[in-house]
Amino acid sequence: MSNFYSIYIAGALFVIFEILYSIYKKDSRYSLVNTKNNLLRGLLLFIFSFFLVTLYFKVFTVIFESLYANRIPTTVFSFVLCLILVDFAYYIFHRLHHENRTLRNFHIIHHSDTTYNLTTALRISLVEQAYIFLFLIPITLVGFSPELIFFCAFILICYQFLCHSAYVKTSSYIKKILITPELHRNHHSREKELQNSNYGAIFTFWDILFLTATQPKDIKEYGVFSHTESDPVTQEIDSIKNAFKK
Repeated sequence: MSNFYSIYIAGALFVIFEILYSIYKKDSRYSLVNTKNNLLRGLLLFIFSFFLVTLYFKVFTVIFESLYANRIPTTVFSFVLCLILVDFAYYIFHRLHHENRTLRNFHIIHHSDTTYNLTTALRISLVEQAYIFLFLIPITLVGFSPELIFFCAFILICYQFLCHSAYVKTSSYIKKILITPELHRNHHSREKELQNSNYGAIFTFWDILFLTATQPKDIKEYGVFSHTESDPVTQEIDSIKNAFKK
């Protein structure tokens, strides 16, 4: 557990460094209002997720132990395979939240940031977070242990956090295998065609396979149209209302 706290602290230091770098550059990568709301939502998300992960881990353990006397051994191969499956589960989850109107109203909270930086990764609907782990249950049914699945999910979350960096640049070779900040910036563009692309969290091959991949563009505007910035609680309530509005 202490290792996880260390990673959270490292994440906070990355955010501070990027904010300071933005101030030094005197650019518009960070907005005071948006950053405040993102950090507040991140705090709520951290508290909520702590209890949520504990609950889901117990559920996954019960499911696993009731079905399997012997788990798939944890090896380098099984770790890589599990990570690929977790990434695929996320691809399905993510794409559904763009193509289904009800689910999109929860997910739009993440896309409503008119800036793009590390704090944008914290702008996640609490409702969406409440059921995202359900998409990992099929991986448990395959026979992977809950410990391995949650470890891979944690890697995915950390990697996606870094993909929201406003400044990181990578080589063209890396982009052929991994989702990078340049590729994920497309996904946060106001342009609908770009926003409905690059759904993967870690690997690019799901987007390539299902024809949802786009190459890095020079993004001028982020967020969604007709959005008025508000506090996290108001955003959450509005997303729920809109999700069930006829």
